[in-house]
Amino acid sequence: MNPEADRRRLPRTPKRVWFLTGLALASAALLILTVLWPTWIEKAFAVDPDRGDGSLEWILTSVAALTMVGFGWGARVQWRRWTTRLQPSPGPEPSGQGAGGPSS
Repeated sequence: MNPEADRRRLPRTPKRVWFLTGLALASAALLILTVLWPTWIEKAFAVDPDRGDGSLEWILTSVAALTMVGFGWGARVQWRRWTTRLQPSPGPEPSGQGAGGPSS
């Protein structure tokens, strides 16, 4: 068969995979932002919730890292489920040919 025609027949990637991937990327962006510019919270919202000791930034960095890993793992699980469903299932074995070869 034509591989191009097979590609056109594949179902679209589930929205859940894209959603979880997007959340993982957003968490990664928040993580990078907080690591590179730790005072962005004070500058963006004009408040100093941790009174300059940086504890809020460390909490935010930890939460962003954990959510990035969690959403990334969730996207991977959903992707694997989807690609597993696309695999053709093995057909029935030919009669008289079991797992150990021909019957004696």
